[in-house]
Amino acid sequence: MLRSATLHCNASFKLALSLKCAVALCPSALSGQHRLPTSPTGRRKPAQLLAGRTVGNPIGARRCLATSASDLPPPRHGSGSSVTLAYEKFDGLHPSQPPLVIAHGLFGSKRNWRSVAKALAQRTPVSAVYPVDLRNHGESPHTQSMSYPSMAEDLSQLFRDLKLSQLVLLGHSMGGKASMHLALEGHPAITKLIVLDIAPVALKPNTTFDDYIEAMQQVAAARPRTHSEAERILAPNVPESSVRKFLLTNFRMDDDGLTLTSNLETIGASMNDIWAFPYARQSVSFSRPTLFLRGGLSDYILPDVYPDIRQLFSQAKIETIEGAGHWVHAEKPAEFIKAVGDFLER
Repeated sequence: MLRSATLHCNASFKLALSLKCAVALCPSALSGQHRLPTSPTGRRKPAQLLAGRTVGNPIGARRCLATSASDLPPPRHGSGSSVTLAYEKFDGLHPSQPPLVIAHGLFGSKRNWRSVAKALAQRTPVSAVYPVDLRNHGESPHTQSMSYPSMAEDLSQLFRDLKLSQLVLLGHSMGGKASMHLALEGHPAITKLIVLDIAPVALKPNTTFDDYIEAMQQVAAARPRTHSEAERILAPNVPESSVRKFLLTNFRMDDDGLTLTSNLETIGASMNDIWAFPYARQSVSFSRPTLFLRGGLSDYILPDVYPDIRQLFSQAKIETIEGAGHWVHAEKPAEFIKAVGDFLER
């Protein structure tokens, strides 16, 4: 059941600086093992929540809680079949410890996490760090579903493929919701869970993302040969330069110009799934150690959702990194890495 409280929308806040940091943390190449999946057709995919309580994250928007089931259109549930996710691997310094698997947010990718993933591998007690591309993003296959059960099954399949019998799962925003879903399903391999700046609650849809998707589709149709030209196409619908740069991480440069790598058709048709959270207020729980890490400047996790968190995650610890917005790992990487390391050492 969704929360039956008064619709609560705080004043909008901007995270342009955090997006600049996020883009800066996406170098084009870093050492590490890399795996491209094959699509269901056998072809390799080309290289490359935000869903959460803030509608329009990390691009700056209002915090709008869906207050009843009627506030949300019905989810667009898709096939339950899993896809093979693309991932990178960074070896850690503690081979006897479980690895860390990272699930990104909407319009993100493993590329956005490379610098932080490499640092986590070297500075925290893990055997390895695996940033992944979720379905319809980056190098992972395109499908007709973006439901959290589907994304969770993809992660479960990845664990089987990598033969991970024990692991720590970290999810940011949309990836955090997928990670929470899998944990609440009782996946036995998850020894600890880290949820980055997202709560287990549903959101009211926001049409801002329709503008972003339309703008990216215009870039895809124009096939510009420079990023500056692509930014000019995005500008009417996306006024913030930092947001344009972030959205352009969903493209790669080919001989014929910029080519889209994310599946905007499915993402656009599945936004109701992304705003939702299937397990809100249900009689399930995850009883293993869990860290909810929030940005002090973000309104994704505020005290009014703490009861939701503790009902579903009985061992949840909620910590704040001051001075960080929604992109905690990009804005305050040293503090983020320390918080993760401290949690893993407990």
